[in-house]
Formats: sequence, C-alpha cells, structure tokens
Amino acid sequence: MFRVSHLSDAEVWELGNDHVARLRNRTIKARADIKVQVVETVGVEKGYVRLTVVPETSMHLLHANIVGWPEDESAVQMIAVALADKAEVHVP
Repeated sequence: MFRVSHLSDAEVWELGNDHVARLRNRTIKARADIKVQVVETVGVEKGYVRLTVVPETSMHLLHANIVGWPEDESAVQMIAVALADKAEVHVP
C-alpha cells in the first residue's frame, strides 16, 4: 500500500510501475484506491477490530502497511471483502 493522496494520477501509476511491477517483472493491470479513514473504520463497522495504516518506509517513503488484522481467518476475509467493496478501482 502507498500513501498517494497528494500525487497526480500519472504519478500514482509511475510509482506502481517503478516500485511494484518492475520488482516482480509484471505489468500492472489495475489499482485500487482507498482512503486511510475507510481502512481504519471498515473493521469496526463489520464488528471486528480497528485496523491502522502505518508507514513502512524501508521500501519507499510513501509505503505503508495495514496492521491490526484479527487472528480469525474468516474475519480477515470479511474485512478484506469490505475493503475491496469500498475501494475505487482504476485501470491504466
């Protein structure tokens, strides 16, 4: 995950291509944008835990991780589906 709210659309695609796709020798087919506030509330809305977005800058200054996932795999899946549902999908 990258914190990109201050970047242009072109800059976001460039970031993904330079720091994700090339490292994996792949092509980006799409991206999903979601606000930090949504990430931090969706687990609570579903009756689970509050997730947190924390910077993890060893890879890139804008990189972050979502932490605080529940132990229960079915809860993780429910939250992941809810996050995907609330994300805005973009194709190149």
